[in-house]
Amino acid sequence: MKKIVFNFTFILFISFSLHANQGVDATTEEGQGVVLYSNGTWAFKLEPIQPQAKKTKVVKKTPSLPPPVKNKKAKIKSTLKGQHNTYKIIYDNTLWKKTRSAANDDAEIQLEHKAGNGYAMVIFDRSPISLEDLKKQVLTTMRSVASKVEIISEEKKRIKNHQIMALKINSTIENTPFSYFNYYASGEWGTIQFVTYTATALMADYEADFTALLDGLTIK
Repeated sequence: MKKIVFNFTFILFISFSLHANQGVDATTEEGQGVVLYSNGTWAFKLEPIQPQAKKTKVVKKTPSLPPPVKNKKAKIKSTLKGQHNTYKIIYDNTLWKKTRSAANDDAEIQLEHKAGNGYAMVIFDRSPISLEDLKKQVLTTMRSVASKVEIISEEKKRIKNHQIMALKINSTIENTPFSYFNYYASGEWGTIQFVTYTATALMADYEADFTALLDGLTIK
């Protein structure tokens, strides 16, 4: 028996000696790995550090959008010529159409806005008159049919070396308010009254188109 015990002790001693420098792996009750050494010391078991894979930052590219398509409605210009080739009017025929009203027999050109409720006419006379006298005659004529006539604005301007009087007038006819935006011109060649008008409540909707139409006047 002693021999067997001795042999077993000897083998255990040899085995322990071989691993003395390396230590013996063990695990604490908390599950922490430790290394036990023959001299009675111990150390926490260090787990090999696994190299962390570099995270590749994914950059999301915002897809480029094509520029917005601008749908511009083409403006088709037409020309109307007055009597004796004295003047012409260049206008947008997508907005205006020629018309003829029996109530305006003195007008040689009449136009109606395609949206309705906006009107224009040109009255031409071969006799010249001063713009101040012309303004007085216009107001006198309007007051003969309107219960109220008021000049909102008056401006003098030039169109190709011809002086123009631009008048904005409000009036009331049979209890209905109307607004006018008119160009007047006179010279040795004659006199032009270019009149645009609509109901006062609608003037803000038509004023830009009235202005573009009036500015299309050319006096030869």
